[in-house]
Amino acid sequence: MSEKYIKLAKFDFKCLEQCIKNINKYEYEDTDAIGLMGKLFDDIRDNEEFFDDFDYDKWDDWKKKKGIHLDDSNNARGKSNPFVRGIYYILWGKRISLGNSLEKDIGVYENGWGRFSIGFLFAEERLLLGGDTMNTIASYQRNIKYFKDTSEENKDKVDELCRIAHQMGNFVLVPAYFNRFRGFDKDINDCMDGSLCYLKKNNFELEERLQLGNSKKSSKEEKKAFATEHFTGWERESFNKYINIFFLWDYVYAKENEYYVRNLKLDNKGEDRSKSNDDNKLQYKVINENVDIYIKNATTAISRRSKFMAAMLMLAVEFKEESYKEEWTDWHVSSIYKEIVEKVFLKDTVYEDFNSVINEVKKIIQDKQYEEVIKILDTVSSKCEN
Repeated sequence: MSEKYIKLAKFDFKCLEQCIKNINKYEYEDTDAIGLMGKLFDDIRDNEEFFDDFDYDKWDDWKKKKGIHLDDSNNARGKSNPFVRGIYYILWGKRISLGNSLEKDIGVYENGWGRFSIGFLFAEERLLLGGDTMNTIASYQRNIKYFKDTSEENKDKVDELCRIAHQMGNFVLVPAYFNRFRGFDKDINDCMDGSLCYLKKNNFELEERLQLGNSKKSSKEEKKAFATEHFTGWERESFNKYINIFFLWDYVYAKENEYYVRNLKLDNKGEDRSKSNDDNKLQYKVINENVDIYIKNATTAISRRSKFMAAMLMLAVEFKEESYKEEWTDWHVSSIYKEIVEKVFLKDTVYEDFNSVINEVKKIIQDKQYEEVIKILDTVSSKCEN
């Protein structure tokens, strides 16, 4: 795996304004997303010096001075992140061009869904998707600050989580409006394991979550009727496929051909988060133990997924694009990656871990005799070891 993709796996996307003088110069359509990654490689700098003296107490000041919004939409408070949009397009086929015919035909932008898009992989289901950050520091803010103050060693662990919280392994797509919903639902409490538990157990009907926003429709009732006609909500039967498409194997464990959600606050991979009796709010009497485990689990999951995503980006953009499926013609990534998506990720198959997925991918590639791809997979496999 080339050095630039290994570096990309460690890159802090919230630090883009430190590395790029004018973020607004990166305007692009769907077909330019791969070129956008090339521009990022040209502009990336080793940003570790920005975190040498990182102090969680100064987090808010750091965000104001140096941060760029991680939202991938076109109008996220004027600071949307074009590179995150590019990653979503390349890896998961999320359409990003306002001129796309499908979005025009069904009225996504005309009817107030400008921040969402039906991706190539979800066109049949007509499922709107929006970006989300999985492990947010704010979800455990009070507990993490208390934990950090108990020792210098614990402070170092918190700083490490803060360093990688904006690596691409912490970004994901979720059903439209679920990002906001998970922040207010008392059972989820904006935590990743709680979010996955909800998606495993519940449907998430789009029309029940609608916000008027800039919609040209005159009433919520009209907008609800429009959504019911043109879009579908999340269905819990898609949970296994969702885990596979978005590379979330560190957040679940496999049992009897089904995925169960791990409790990130416990050191037992076999603990089902949905069966936990706690309310996802760490209690002070067990704070050191629980926060320590959570930080270790979250840090490992973000880091490992970042490396896997970097390898998949390399497969998607460094190899030849050829005709593969008619409905994916406008998704400009390599045919190798499209085949992997169709035969490995777009399946209900339950995988044990990253390496079992990589072994499945290698079976496909070996038939094509792509020795270079095998080397990439072997490299990322070694980097995804526990």
